[in-house]
Amino acid sequence: MRFTAFTLILTGVSLFVMAKGNAQDKTAAGSNYTEKEQIFISDNDHAPSLDSLSSPLLAIWGENDLLVPPQASAENYRNAMQRLKNRQARIEILAGADHTLTYNNSGRRAETNQQRESFREEPAKIFAPGYVDLMLDWLRDFSD
Repeated sequence: MRFTAFTLILTGVSLFVMAKGNAQDKTAAGSNYTEKEQIFISDNDHAPSLDSLSSPLLAIWGENDLLVPPQASAENYRNAMQRLKNRQARIEILAGADHTLTYNNSGRRAETNQQRESFREEPAKIFAPGYVDLMLDWLRDFSD
């Protein structure tokens, strides 16, 4: 078995710095994150530098993310990967997923908590449909 270095972005949190200017807008749009929580996330974020990201990449955002704008963040990554000619980048926005990639149609924290409680005994069902398979299929590509 060979080992290949890769980058896996599982949630928009690591991309928050790119969208930091939208913190106020997202709070107004119904995010349950306070301004203080948003500042903590942005100040403690350690997003990868897009200027030199040449390893294989899987970046996944939830379409119902109220903290990080998924479309804008994904577009930033697409543009960076094109500039770097990184053809090993897969960038996805997952339908029905929130910031934590939990199946959540509203994106609100209360719905996430409800989903997690409902499926406590079956944790794989917490996540948005397709999330686990997407991640596993992508990782299998590097296990040969």
